Amino acid sequence: GVDARLITSIFEKSIDRLKPDGSEFSDTNTGLGDFKLIGRYGILNQKTGPANLIAGIGVTIPVGTTDEVDDAGNLLPGSMQLGSGSWNPIFELGFHKINKRHWNSLYTSYMLATDGELGPHVFKRSSVLKYNYSYAYALNMKLDVGAELNGEVKSKAELNGVELENTGGHTLFLSPELHYKFTKSVHLGACI
Repeated sequence: GVDARLITSIFEKSIDRLKPDGSEFSDTNTGLGDFKLIGRYGILNQKTGPANLIAGIGVTIPVGTTDEVDDAGNLLPGSMQLGSGSWNPIFELGFHKINKRHWNSLYTSYMLATDGELGPHVFKRSSVLKYNYSYAYALNMKLDVGAELNGEVKSKAELNGVELENTGGHTLFLSPELHYKFTKSVHLGACI
């Protein structure tokens, strides 16, 4: 009923910008991002109870760079940096229930941003609340169809204690999906 995950990220970020004379240029930043270490515990199990319920706790580990500069030596914006420079707590809660041909899943996670770095500045990335509701219906023993509703709510980022405009917000996705079961332990899913 316990598992641990170490999640790594490799980013390739780019941004198109305008010079004062109106000409365009691009900045890129590629490399390793912050790690996430998360442990989860199964509180309930549908084999012995009404549903599956998990709770998790973790932390982001500041591995990615926070001081990358452009070709002119200017510090890239926070959104272009690969890391946060901070240890950020992560909390998860997941619910999963199978009832005959119906499969329902709810999942939420919250990452609380703490003060980090952006070059010589104190930079706090956005805190992030993610939520997911998924429903699937088994057409037969091999094929399921379903849909997911995914959302992400971000707080405003802060630079030296001042909230940054054009950061934060709420993003919502609706995604149809197919799920094929080759064997009991080998599955393939596709989601658009």
